[in-house]
Amino acid sequence: MTSYASIGVAFLVSVVACSSSRSGGSSPTPSFGDASHDGAVESGGGARDARADHASVSVDATTVADADANGEASAPIVDAGGAGVCPSGVTWDTGTLLTVSTGQDTFGAITPDELTLVWTTGGDGGPTSVYYVDRAAATTAFVNPLPLPLAADSFRVGPLAVSPDGLRVVAQATDTSFFALTRGARGSAFNSVPSTTEFADVNSDLTMGETVVELGDPVVGQKDQTFYYSRYPATAGVGLPTVAESSRVGSAPWADGVSVDGTSLLEVAGGRRRRPTGVSSDDLTLFYWDQVSGMEMMVWRSTLSGAFANATSIGARAGAQPNAACTALYYSAASAAGTSLYVAHRLN
Repeated sequence: MTSYASIGVAFLVSVVACSSSRSGGSSPTPSFGDASHDGAVESGGGARDARADHASVSVDATTVADADANGEASAPIVDAGGAGVCPSGVTWDTGTLLTVSTGQDTFGAITPDELTLVWTTGGDGGPTSVYYVDRAAATTAFVNPLPLPLAADSFRVGPLAVSPDGLRVVAQATDTSFFALTRGARGSAFNSVPSTTEFADVNSDLTMGETVVELGDPVVGQKDQTFYYSRYPATAGVGLPTVAESSRVGSAPWADGVSVDGTSLLEVAGGRRRRPTGVSSDDLTLFYWDQVSGMEMMVWRSTLSGAFANATSIGARAGAQPNAACTALYYSAASAAGTSLYVAHRLN
């Protein structure tokens, strides 16, 4: 599984507390993070390393629907977002630095209520740790993060997911199969024994002699009834869909996913992938990292059974995930210190 900033690179983990050094991303343009906001209130008002223009971004009728293999605009966008939780026309501010960020961080996941945050720290071949932190209210800052109890070299560095209640963190073993670490309540420590029970059907794609050779990019839906992820075949040709969606009833194991319908928007292009990072609370807006353009994208569908369409860039806000009301967006982006964690607030 690859990182968002460095296409095709994956490395193993050595768990240490508060480790250092992380790549600042590959593109030379300025950041969506704003170091001048250090210490500002981090609430949602009720990210993975990357770089982009330092400005608010509006999703409107002039933005592009998709990009071709050269990263060039291919079509104008029309409003497919409708009146959903995250409709088109959303405008985000430049972002506030999260106080727990060290400058060597890659965003992992945020709960819909903004009370539990998960991310990785470190990299560039050095030791890397996964951290989590809880807070009592979205209007207060995150403080006192703790490392997840992950055994060294037992899993892959990369995207993470967290359940809406903050009690399960989803990561991947070295063979890319999904597993979860659990705890009984917020404020308590996570169990160090990984569980694969809820992913038995999903992980079977790796063991049933099928063409899938790698899984990736876990995203738990905000109601814990949908699960989005990537499944990569041995040969990733042009026009091959890699984003899958699974569903369940209650707390049953996830069913084997089906390919997400998004025409060419969610397919491999020029060997580069579209990788899910977040989803709105109504499951009508998907956020994904587009390796073709090197940007984070939003894409919409009008019904749960409909096709996603009219993707548009929100810049290099890597790994973006919204809160429940889609009034706050968490992500990682380049900063003066390297790569940092941010929250952007909706302006309209």
